[in-house]
Amino acid sequence: MREPLLPVTAVVEIPALVRGDELKTETGLFGGWIRDSIALEQSHGGLSAGFFIGNPFTDVPDLSSYCYVCTDGDEARARREAERLAAAFWAQRRHLQAGLSARRGRVL
Repeated sequence: MREPLLPVTAVVEIPALVRGDELKTETGLFGGWIRDSIALEQSHGGLSAGFFIGNPFTDVPDLSSYCYVCTDGDEARARREAERLAAAFWAQRRHLQAGLSARRGRVL
């Protein structure tokens, strides 16, 4: 890695709240995007990449999912790669939901 670094970061909001088995990094769809993120980090000029996934049971402002890519001085690449990963996530969003069942006799 050359010094000094010039980190630039692109962040793409993904309007999705997700949960379920496909978010397991070892076996689910999400694991493929994490492996892509690791490959970006290990490539020439790649510094960091990944996701922040929004869980529907978290009550915070701006709740959503996010993809980020940080490169060494290449803002266009950071944006392009973050948009690519976010688009792949969005395309599969229907698979990133867990089924919920009603519970009888619950206390409200």
